[in-house]
Amino acid sequence: LSTYLPRLKVLLREANLEQVSATHLRKQIESEFQVDLRPQKQPFKELVHSTLTEIFTSGHEAHAPAAAHQASSTSATASSTSSRPSPAPAAVNSPAASRAKNPFSVPQYLSPALVDVVQIKTATRPEVIKALWKYIKDHKLQDPDDGRFIFCDAPLKRVLGKNRANAFAMNKILGAHLRTEAQYSENPHFSEIPMTEDDVVKPRTPGVKGAKGTKRKAAAPRKKRDPSKMPQYRLSPDLAKVCGFEQHTRPQVVKQIWVYVKANQLQDPQDGRFILCNDLLRRIFETDKVSAFSMNSHLSRHLTR
Repeated sequence: LSTYLPRLKVLLREANLEQVSATHLRKQIESEFQVDLRPQKQPFKELVHSTLTEIFTSGHEAHAPAAAHQASSTSATASSTSSRPSPAPAAVNSPAASRAKNPFSVPQYLSPALVDVVQIKTATRPEVIKALWKYIKDHKLQDPDDGRFIFCDAPLKRVLGKNRANAFAMNKILGAHLRTEAQYSENPHFSEIPMTEDDVVKPRTPGVKGAKGTKRKAAAPRKKRDPSKMPQYRLSPDLAKVCGFEQHTRPQVVKQIWVYVKANQLQDPQDGRFILCNDLLRRIFETDKVSAFSMNSHLSRHLTR
């Protein structure tokens, strides 16, 4: 699984953590690398959790390149008044200004419970997550036996509604504590988060129950394919211009397309799952905008054995 770690980190930094799941990420990797990771579902899920924790604890933002988040946050103090804070505007002529519609680059209002923890009244979502992890580290709330989990003190319980929370699931809960300026203007009151069952690690079972309660053997893990034995494909002239070579394996072709997309800044700033095609990519995908999932289906006619 370490082969896919660099791409997984990119996907996690660009993902909407309120909607994305480990299954979604696994299918994305399978689609891009043309592999079957179903026999490794649990190890992949654990890799996602550990990678996400590493991203946040290292201080890197999870949703976009750092340049996209130029908005400043307003610190709250114990003697703060009840006056309504104003989110700081994005810098003019900056990447953040061009991404003003992206909810992860726009300052949002925080619930009183979340303000008590991070001491910030308005901030972008990545800034909130970074401040939340600082609080967790400063108060030594991370589970020493499993860094994917957090022991909640009284203030965190008001935010997460648990005694012990999963770091990956924590980001989904934050949605209830954040509001855009329009949402806050319509309703400035936040509901309390009810206490729910603690997050736990699901034990791995050797067998899976069948339709009538009988157990069938779990699928045997597939052997990892040797890259040197993967089939080589000849690329069409247009695809060769993108990749910089005329023949290679399919995973390497997909990898090089992403290198080209990143180098030419063709990834949709509003939704990183989509690619905005320039003239060359338009000749390959025959569309102005293509998703990472459907991209592979277009490649077949440009690859020959």
